[in-house]
Amino acid sequence: MRMLLIALILLTGCLVSSPLLAADSDASAVEPLVVGESFTLHSATLDEDRRINVYIPYDPGPDQRPPLPIMVM
Repeated sequence: MRMLLIALILLTGCLVSSPLLAADSDASAVEPLVVGESFTLHSATLDEDRRINVYIPYDPGPDQRPPLPIMVM
């Protein structure tokens, strides 16, 4: 019974520590995700600055460029 308890404790320790080790190795590979541009316009009607976010899709280049849809919200 004691050996089973020790084995379960060791197994639990291995299972808990493996995601922590994986997270440390991936921390150096983190890069910012840029999906567009953000700018500010002043609204005379609301008398406040409004943030405008423009999301730009991936551009494969001029040779393979399909027409891009536009969504205004």
